[in-house]
Amino acid sequence: MHRYVLTASAIALGITALAGTSGEKSKKHGTDILHLSIQKRMANSGVLADASGRVEIHWNEQGKANHQEINLKLKGLEAGAAYQLAALLNDDTNLTQAVEFNAGKEGKATIELRDKGPKHEENKNGKIKIQLPAALKPVT
Repeated sequence: MHRYVLTASAIALGITALAGTSGEKSKKHGTDILHLSIQKRMANSGVLADASGRVEIHWNEQGKANHQEINLKLKGLEAGAAYQLAALLNDDTNLTQAVEFNAGKEGKATIELRDKGPKHEENKNGKIKIQLPAALKPVT
């Protein structure tokens, strides 16, 4: 059985806060809100000719609520083969392993990583639903 590694690159988001001029009283406002949504097709590096996939990253934060998730839909994988999902974090040059999984019978895999993960984690037949690994937080 072959072992493959999939990589997801970190995407940086810069946010600049504007400060008021001195002497002005700050106005009260509601809670700060952050909505980040990134959808990207994964690039095929040629290891598996028919492999393709899509990654979606979501981060919604308001007040004390903070929800983060990464979803991947993969196809064209070797049916039943073992894979690793790894990520480049910040300026690291080494990959950080996030998840191990097996492709389903049709060479497909659906991966859901959520910070508010399911009560009962699932990792079988190409369907993975687990808690978002701490190493991948925040999802930017």
